[in-house]
Amino acid sequence: MGLIEIEAFLKQTVGLNPFSCGAAVIERAVRERMDVSSTSDWKSYYTHLKRSTGELRALAEAVIEPETWFFRDREAFLALRRFAVAHRPEGSARKPLRVLCVPSGRGEEAYSVVMSLLECGLTPGQFVVHAVDLHDTTGAESKAGVFGWEAFRGGDVDMRRRYFQATPDGFTVNRTVREAVNFHPGNLITGTWAGKNGSFDAIFCRRFLSYFSSTAQGKLVRKLRRLLSPRGLLFVAPTEVALLHRHQFDAGRIAVGYADSEPANPVSSDGTHKEELLAARLTSTPRSCLKAGSGQRQSKRGRSALAASVAGNGRA
Repeated sequence: MGLIEIEAFLKQTVGLNPFSCGAAVIERAVRERMDVSSTSDWKSYYTHLKRSTGELRALAEAVIEPETWFFRDREAFLALRRFAVAHRPEGSARKPLRVLCVPSGRGEEAYSVVMSLLECGLTPGQFVVHAVDLHDTTGAESKAGVFGWEAFRGGDVDMRRRYFQATPDGFTVNRTVREAVNFHPGNLITGTWAGKNGSFDAIFCRRFLSYFSSTAQGKLVRKLRRLLSPRGLLFVAPTEVALLHRHQFDAGRIAVGYADSEPANPVSSDGTHKEELLAARLTSTPRSCLKAGSGQRQSKRGRSALAASVAGNGRA
């Protein structure tokens, strides 16, 4: 009884592909959880893991270190802005634009979505943003909206000035942005939340699918297809486009960003701001199906990526 059995159990219950993280990472996470749960050997911990959904979730959270920030792959948010303008709800007959972020982690992506929609002229009543994660997204950490310097890596100083207030604890998202995000605990695979809230015009599910086995990916892709409205866009990482194609997802409904190693505000040789060039290109690009820059590394989305997939199978 050892690491191989635990990896197999994670693949069976969570759908995790052990090769996505590596045996050394999983072993370190298991040893940390063994210390926390006061289990002295692999066999005892494996027995504990099989009996406890809470421990399975904790191990999933420990396997991958969280890493994300505001406006990561900022071109994806520019694409969202163009899409929102093209489908702007007008009059009482039009339903609000609906956006889903899953997994949502601490809320950086969902808050970025709200700020992007506000920037393109929509009012809070013209859109609805849901953020879903099995991790405690309904807790004080996410709703308080307080972030450190590490959450700002894209050079969006103006956005930080407009939508955040500096405090001794960090930067706090303003009330308008915070109140526009609906945080929910939920499970994308088992459907413990998503099926209750209708379809969405845009779904952000980035750096998530690649962590799972082909079987689990198929289940997730089918779920995303059902959740996406007929006109909707699915935002994924560039490295995940190929697997969507393997699962017969409509290429015209996939939107991706560029490599996040690109400068935040590059200017072309003739002085034209890249945002203007991209906006013009998006105007004529069907479904905002952007091409990713080559060589983008797959970063670790974080404990929420795995936690959002833990099967709710009733173990206590």
